Amino acid sequence: PSFGGPVILDVSALRESNYTSKLFIENLTIGDKIFFPDEDINLPSSYSRFTINFNSPSFSSGNKIQFKYKLIGVDNDWVDIGNQHSITFQKLPYGNYVFELIASDNRGNLVNKPAILKFSVRAKIYETPYFYIVLFLILISIIAYAFYLKLKIAKIREEKLEKIVSERTSSLQIAKEQAEIAVLEEKSLRSKAEEENRQKNELLRIVSHDLKNPVSAIKGFTEMLLEDGILNEEDRSVVEMMQDASERLREMITQLLNFSRFEGENFTVIKSEVFLKGEIAKVLERLEPVALKKDQKLIREFQQDEVKIKVDYLLLGQIIENLVSNAIKYSAPSKEILIWLKENNGKVFVGVKDNGQGFSAKDKENMFKPFVKLSSLPTAGEHSTGLGLTIVKKFIELNDGTLTLTSEKGVGSEFIISFDVVKN
Repeated sequence: PSFGGPVILDVSALRESNYTSKLFIENLTIGDKIFFPDEDINLPSSYSRFTINFNSPSFSSGNKIQFKYKLIGVDNDWVDIGNQHSITFQKLPYGNYVFELIASDNRGNLVNKPAILKFSVRAKIYETPYFYIVLFLILISIIAYAFYLKLKIAKIREEKLEKIVSERTSSLQIAKEQAEIAVLEEKSLRSKAEEENRQKNELLRIVSHDLKNPVSAIKGFTEMLLEDGILNEEDRSVVEMMQDASERLREMITQLLNFSRFEGENFTVIKSEVFLKGEIAKVLERLEPVALKKDQKLIREFQQDEVKIKVDYLLLGQIIENLVSNAIKYSAPSKEILIWLKENNGKVFVGVKDNGQGFSAKDKENMFKPFVKLSSLPTAGEHSTGLGLTIVKKFIELNDGTLTLTSEKGVGSEFIISFDVVKN
């Protein structure tokens, strides 16, 4: 019965519906911006997320429509999202994408043709091939220029050598023709060679000294940029590499200056009475930040009483600094370095002990020769001039001290220096 009279339902007349659900993508939204499927959609590189909205209207069972999607380039299979009418994506890599959508009704009937939305994500400048091409060209230009300078320097050296060879050949010819003055000629040549060596050392000193100021300026500018400059992550990384390079160059120039000093004729040692423990403490205070960068610890084991020695305090500082900085440089991160001091029978002994790479038998034969590279390598890519131990040995001898080494390859090393104690 009904309000209008009886109603008769002929069940046999009912037929299965052949209606297929319609499917369409409504839009793509980023924040308050809306893009429609018929537009050329280019997402900016700065976006963080976007949403695609879609629908499949049905008058009989709209809430039972099931959706699946596939993002070409990201998904290999269809992703089932149930009856959701939108899907949100987080940040995608730059490139072109195709979003495909299919739906099924409550009877499991699939939409014959998937709905499609095409869009692209713009690339940041450093993500594009052009950026790497430009970077590659800059790198090639730098390498080419460095190679050109190297060739130019080699040519200048070759011309100088040819000139020296020519002069020596002429001198030998004269000596041969004038046998009666052979002794005088020999003295002249020896004097000339000594002068050339002196000029070489003087040139080395001048060049190293003149380079030190601009290198220090570069280091100072990089420190200012890192402390006060407004830098993005990429720029800060470049400035830190510049700072590291200037520090390595400064260390090399300092070593060359020290080497040229004691090689020269006018090198003098000015001795005075100094308190050894205090001088060592000053050096360790300067080197503490260097060790902390490698998570290393400088352990001090000093006797309680201060001890006085008579040395050139500048050379003493160089001795301690070279030994401790070498221990830091050639020891692995998180290792301990022991610096100890004790007095015994009128002498004071200072030891620098590490747990680093140690020295082989061949290393021990050559370790005090200038510009010789040993088998051990710095553990964090630090620079080595091959002059540090040469300078240490020479400075210790100039101050009437002694140097001994105990080392085993792969175990570590201990350098021990000793000086006479000044009695009060």
